[in-house]
Amino acid sequence: RNRRKDLFPAMAVLLFGVLLSLPLSRLIHWYSNTSQYPSFFAALTDYSTGGFVVLGVYAAFLLSALLMYALGAVRKLPTLLDDLSCAGMLAASLGKLACLFSPVCRSKFTLEGEFFRRLPFMVSSTLSNGTVEWRIATFCLQSIAYFLIFLAAVLLFRGRRGGESFALTLSLAGAVHVVLDSTRYDAAYLRSNGFVSITQIFCLAALLAVAVVFSVRSVKRSGLCGRHFLYWLLWAAFAGVGGYCEYYVQRHGASFLRTYTLMELCFLALFVLNLLLCDFRPKKKTASPAEEPEKRQDETEAESAEAPVSPSGEAE
Repeated sequence: RNRRKDLFPAMAVLLFGVLLSLPLSRLIHWYSNTSQYPSFFAALTDYSTGGFVVLGVYAAFLLSALLMYALGAVRKLPTLLDDLSCAGMLAASLGKLACLFSPVCRSKFTLEGEFFRRLPFMVSSTLSNGTVEWRIATFCLQSIAYFLIFLAAVLLFRGRRGGESFALTLSLAGAVHVVLDSTRYDAAYLRSNGFVSITQIFCLAALLAVAVVFSVRSVKRSGLCGRHFLYWLLWAAFAGVGGYCEYYVQRHGASFLRTYTLMELCFLALFVLNLLLCDFRPKKKTASPAEEPEKRQDETEAESAEAPVSPSGEAE
């Protein structure tokens, strides 16, 4: 009941988010697949053909929340983002299931062995020539991962407010998605290269943005100390190893399983470091042994001053 007044702004964010998601998701797809469209105008007006990139949907809802906040409809933007992060992960999990059996679900890699020819490991697709291919079910794995992140957002991050729940959910989703997106052969790649996608850059930028925000808060709260430098050094090291794994797997595809395992561990380590930065608090100052007698003397004097005085002038 206390938050009914926040219902209308939240519904407005959802409405504008849906309206913005269509052109933004198409715009990213057009950038990476310009040859599929006769012109830029046709890409944004004719939605009967072509494709979409789900990153545009996330960006649309974030822009919608910022727009409502700028217009004054949203009073507490961090609280709204905390609430939307839970729903966003559940919607992403269900959305990935919708594309589970489409050809776009095929990844660049396959697993050897009859045991893996089933969900959630691999999915089959029939090519135009009748050949059946078994590829890693990327969308199925993403759906499972997003659902687990949704549970984490509800059960573990829900008690955190002030934007912390949103930041941690975004950080964890980025750490997982940056690896799963690498397995796709049809990711939204940059025009300058064919192995780094726009989605991966966004995931890494989200992890970095959360680290910067939590670092600034931690330094303001407890002051700059050696632990901060240790966190930042480890953050840079894990990010570097994770980036090299992406470079390595594109050239040594046969070792994709162990390379992606190492890559995922590195990016999960970035999430853990962000969590530690978020929870870092200054230690309570305790009196040294030399200060203890003075502290007890001060407490005694304070108690004597507060003691009631008898008519004779002596403290009772």
